[in-house]
Amino acid sequence: MQLKRFIAGGRECASNEVSEPECVVIQLHGELEMNSINKEIENIEVDSERKVLYVFCKIEDWDKELAPWSAPPVFGNVPFGAGAKDTLEFIENELLPAINAEYKIAPECPKILVGYSLAGLFSLWSAYQNDLFDAVAAVSPSVWFPDWIEYAKANQPKTKNIYLSLGDKEDKTRNKVMKNVGNCILMQKEIFDQQNDMSSTFEWNEGNHFNNEELRCAKGINWCLKNVL
Repeated sequence: MQLKRFIAGGRECASNEVSEPECVVIQLHGELEMNSINKEIENIEVDSERKVLYVFCKIEDWDKELAPWSAPPVFGNVPFGAGAKDTLEFIENELLPAINAEYKIAPECPKILVGYSLAGLFSLWSAYQNDLFDAVAAVSPSVWFPDWIEYAKANQPKTKNIYLSLGDKEDKTRNKVMKNVGNCILMQKEIFDQQNDMSSTFEWNEGNHFNNEELRCAKGINWCLKNVL
């Protein structure tokens, strides 16, 4: 698929070209690697007649721009920043208006947010902030993040369709913080199961954190599309 590169709010982005789309899928990336993006899109099982706009945005400072609040470092000496609020404001106030103007998106057009790893946690956190997104896919999300589970227990998501997944070997690590990810993702799903007026699912994937990122994201997008289209 041919993707068009553009700049929104000073950030490098890319999208396919679909006029008047029926759904918008937004995903945050560390790098806009076209082969990887195309591989992911090829695994999305959407009816060829449905018009879906895929938008990918590059994140320069992963640990700062995607973290919901400041936290001590897990690797190295650089702590996590608290830039998630600014990143969400970029999506709402700069990215969406830019693609609305370019592709004539109807107000009722459903929007899906997708993220992997810390971007998965950002997607999950975004679900609690407002009802901007009709569905969220948090793929291998960093739910081990300090105080995250406490936050999830104390708050109700505003997004009503949430997909969770994790690799079945992701907790096989020596890192004392990240090794809790398996227990944390199960607690997150249990929290959703106890909350009303929402649809959620959880899926185990084979392998560690670095296995088949494109396929895992595509599976999350597939579930979201089926729930909003």
